[in-house]
Amino acid sequence: MGMDISGKNPVSETGEYFRNNCWWWRPLWHYCCTVGEDLIDEDTACGCAYNDGKGLNAIKAAKLAVILKAKIADGHTKI
Repeated sequence: MGMDISGKNPVSETGEYFRNNCWWWRPLWHYCCTVGEDLIDEDTACGCAYNDGKGLNAIKAAKLAVILKAKIADGHTKI
């Protein structure tokens, strides 16, 4: 079982589809909620833990992408 994410209006192939199994999705989403806490309300944070269609709008998704790329660049995501 996994989480399937489809972009509603993707601007590139990368934004079309993402899949992660349920064991890897939850820690990834928790990290997104932590670094993007100003973008993700409680309802969305809880709803995205399940495969029920919750998600971010295009503006918030783009802002979260910028945050995640910055965290990767500064080494914050290294183990």
